[in-house]
Amino acid sequence: MSIAAAAGCGSSSSEGGNATATGEPKTGGTVRAALGGDPQTLDMSMAGGLTRITMQHVFESLFALDAQLRPQPMLADSYTVSDDGLTYTIKLRTGVKFHDGSTMTATDVKASFDRWIAVSPNSKNVKGNVKSSEATDDSTFVITLNSVRSTLISDLAWIQGPFVIIPASVATAAGTKPIAPDRIVGTGPYKMESYNPGRNLTLARFDGYQGRTENPSGRAGAKHAYLDKIVYSFVTDSQQRLNGLKTSQYDWVQTVDADQLQSLANDRSFVVEPATDRNLNVVFLNGAEGSVFHSLQARQAVNAAIDKPAIAKAMFGPENLWSPLTGALVSPSVPDVHSEAGLNLWSEHNTEKAKSLLAAGLNRPIKILTTKTYPYMYQWAVAVQGQLSAIGVKADIEVLDYPSMVGKAVDDPKSWDMMTTYTLASFGNVAQVEWFNGSLAPYGAFPTQEYKTGVNELLAKYVVAKDQTTAHQYVDQLQQLFYDTMPALVLGEVSDVNPHSRKLVLGTSYTNIFWNASLRG
Repeated sequence: MSIAAAAGCGSSSSEGGNATATGEPKTGGTVRAALGGDPQTLDMSMAGGLTRITMQHVFESLFALDAQLRPQPMLADSYTVSDDGLTYTIKLRTGVKFHDGSTMTATDVKASFDRWIAVSPNSKNVKGNVKSSEATDDSTFVITLNSVRSTLISDLAWIQGPFVIIPASVATAAGTKPIAPDRIVGTGPYKMESYNPGRNLTLARFDGYQGRTENPSGRAGAKHAYLDKIVYSFVTDSQQRLNGLKTSQYDWVQTVDADQLQSLANDRSFVVEPATDRNLNVVFLNGAEGSVFHSLQARQAVNAAIDKPAIAKAMFGPENLWSPLTGALVSPSVPDVHSEAGLNLWSEHNTEKAKSLLAAGLNRPIKILTTKTYPYMYQWAVAVQGQLSAIGVKADIEVLDYPSMVGKAVDDPKSWDMMTTYTLASFGNVAQVEWFNGSLAPYGAFPTQEYKTGVNELLAKYVVAKDQTTAHQYVDQLQQLFYDTMPALVLGEVSDVNPHSRKLVLGTSYTNIFWNASLRG
């Protein structure tokens, strides 16, 4: 058996993969999942990555993105927009219960919205458009804008640092700090049972869940909690995760070394399929003052120094996960937001140019932050270190677990120059792209004021565009600005893979979602 062909996977245009099963799924059982690390915060509005993977089962938003990345009502029942485009009146579903037994009202939605605007790194662009929010009655929530934002409903459905609905009391108690683990309360099909930092997280079916009745599509539609529990064990070593899958200690594991994927795929005991979501493998370049890469010349030089196809062939896994290699910020499977602009700059590989531009101005080693939580990130760091060495540039590597690496990057910006990580590559609109929405600013991703100003000006035009043709002109200009400024070294897009036992039947084409999932036999 080979890994599923790219033509049938890695697309945001349809449900597929291992989403279908014959007959009614079995109810009961516990999925034992090996996560690459401890999320460290369970507050979904304040974090992505491991937090999103786990807590997407607990929290829900007013809207959710379907398989075409279009927003559909989730906790909302319907909405209307005023003729001037400034007032959104959202009618809520009634009778929806929180995990603590209380009933969701517009007061909870307003408290959740106001907190999201204050704390989420992905609400920055929305915040500037919001004039007020109001709960006009128990089932009506109104957002008034000070300027038109045609992407608002899509923004409210976005999955990174999302707008999730929590009880007003929880929102008030947390304020701008992360919600305490013992106050994690949502409306989703699974609820928090226990969290043991450094060890595991257990979610249990929420018997009071009131889901939608539409057919599942992407993250929208009906969600069923067929499983009794989901137990996430935090296993930082990828070989240990792999061994646990092979010995039936785990039913699902988050990422393994790329060179292990084909052997797993050849074993009919396991399912190894690319996820619908595409990731963009990147190396952040610290644009903050004091970093080597505060200089545009240095950022351009390191892009020219690195052989991206060589890294992809060696470290991205089977070719159908990433070929044809692209540096586009948004996957070709999302044509409204995909662009080819600036890719001539991305594809440049000129070691002599890089050597003359980069090596000459260095008086210390380049400092690379990386992690083995995602084993491939460490492999990229070693590959980049080797390719830099080949042009006479010394680089030192520091290895941390993923949450600690991200924390250090933000808290100690002078301690690093490069950091291996990934961003998403599937978006409902270009204002959600991390390189443009301000969420990556703490990592030095806005290396100049000119870049920040340029992004904001183009986004302001994009969100009021009258048609898709006009909107796409700004998509092209934004990606061109990205590559003219080069805030990151983009290695290329790849489909994520989370292997699992064949007895686990996933219910969506997203391979890290366990609602609608069930266990065989």
